[in-house]
Amino acid sequence: MPGIRRLTAEDDAAAEALLRRAFADYVRRLGRAPRDDLDRAAEARAKGGLAMGVEEDGRLLAVATLHPQEEEAGVWLLSHLGVDPDRQGEALGDRLLDAAEAGLAAEGAERLQLVTAAFRDDLVGFYARRGFEIVRRGPPERSEDPHERVRMEKRLA
Repeated sequence: MPGIRRLTAEDDAAAEALLRRAFADYVRRLGRAPRDDLDRAAEARAKGGLAMGVEEDGRLLAVATLHPQEEEAGVWLLSHLGVDPDRQGEALGDRLLDAAEAGLAAEGAERLQLVTAAFRDDLVGFYARRGFEIVRRGPPERSEDPHERVRMEKRLA
């Protein structure tokens, strides 16, 4: 069975490669080219957060990046959650999110937030089934991107 662990800087290239594969359709549907300068795991750690992964036989199958919100103490942002397209449907995202939520709650985090594109009903439904509630729907808060966003939040304690 695949294991879950905290990722380190040595995992960054593999984590970014997986996230690029997992988000290829999403980026295409947003109508923009993927950025070449991303290192999402390192970015999360630089903000005081972490990256976690599901791994099997030395290969990453799912990655989550999370970091504390600067504006509110006790609130963390799930900035990215991606599952290898070849392994979707195996509940790897659920397992990874369970581990992340439990770890954050144990460290005193009160809430977990995320933002996703409103046109991704599948993602909004996935997070809603996991107990996240919609707290805002509308244009992006900090982007020129025209696609409506959904901000969701879950209490961790």
